[in-house]
Amino acid sequence: METLIASLTHQRRIDSESSLAPARQIAQATWMAAHGELRERWRATDLARNIARDYELLVTTDLFGWTLVERQWRRIGTAGQHTRTSFANAQDAARLIAAIRQRRASAHRRIGAEYTRIQL
Repeated sequence: METLIASLTHQRRIDSESSLAPARQIAQATWMAAHGELRERWRATDLARNIARDYELLVTTDLFGWTLVERQWRRIGTAGQHTRTSFANAQDAARLIAAIRQRRASAHRRIGAEYTRIQL
């Protein structure tokens, strides 16, 4: 019973952190998209459940002023998959970035392992 209560408390903390001021997250991502490069990487591992995931996000601006959002996801040790999306408006890119961050924050509830941010 204590484990269940602890996990619910932990889940509530993650949910509240992921919904922490979405406007602030969008503003930060908009600034980063307009002024330079943003690179983030997350990793989720749980050996008991055979979970070994890696997720990388790169936001840059191309020569024409468009904001590029590149995402790569994979099982650790494999090539994985990637996608690139371009936006004429940095605010649209920021909304995608905020959604990606929120999705990574909800991983504990979805896959049973929490993503941790890796310093690059």
